[in-house]
Amino acid sequence: MGRQESLPEYRCGVGSYERTFKVDPFPCYAHDLERVTIIAKYCEEAFPLKDAVVGLYILSHDFIDRINGLTFEDRIYKRADGSEWDEKIPSYKGDGSINSFDGQALTIALAGKRIPIMPSMTRYLVSHEYGHAVFDYVARKMGYQEHEAHLLQADYMKVRGVESWPKHYTGAQWHVTPGEIIANDFRILFTKQEMEFWPHEVPLPAWSGAEGKWWKHAAEISK
Repeated sequence: MGRQESLPEYRCGVGSYERTFKVDPFPCYAHDLERVTIIAKYCEEAFPLKDAVVGLYILSHDFIDRINGLTFEDRIYKRADGSEWDEKIPSYKGDGSINSFDGQALTIALAGKRIPIMPSMTRYLVSHEYGHAVFDYVARKMGYQEHEAHLLQADYMKVRGVESWPKHYTGAQWHVTPGEIIANDFRILFTKQEMEFWPHEVPLPAWSGAEGKWWKHAAEISK
């Protein structure tokens, strides 16, 4: 009411404030709840996000921009007891400086589709989106603030031997975007879900490679 907007929308998010996402009103099929739960638990066991509040939404409609799913990071300003949420983590710069953080809220949303969703799609998408959440979690543990996460992505791409990549999402460039490579590296290394689907130009990740060493370090930092 009171808004000049005709598109329906969902409100999602486990941070202090929800986000709004516009959807196509056409009836859709949602991801199977039981299957999503099984894969989500598997991901959680592989890499627990102990210090974050994590939420996973299964939508009954498709996003207006047709993406399959998304993961985003928000803040939680107060703890359950009403006190201010203030965490101190040494900066990634290694100069002795300390960064202050609010509580970390990580939200995953899976879009509905016009035809029934294949089980393989659910297995892939849940583990892929969880990989995005893991990277945000690791970035904080390493002392990167939200606006600095792209710096860690750049370092990771160097580990992967990639020298240039698109700075923004553009058509048919999803497969060379750092965040998507990182999320799928997580999917392959930690969950081994749908391993035959590898749409990137870089080779499959391996624990014996530089990327495997990076993820072992990330897991150690994250305890």
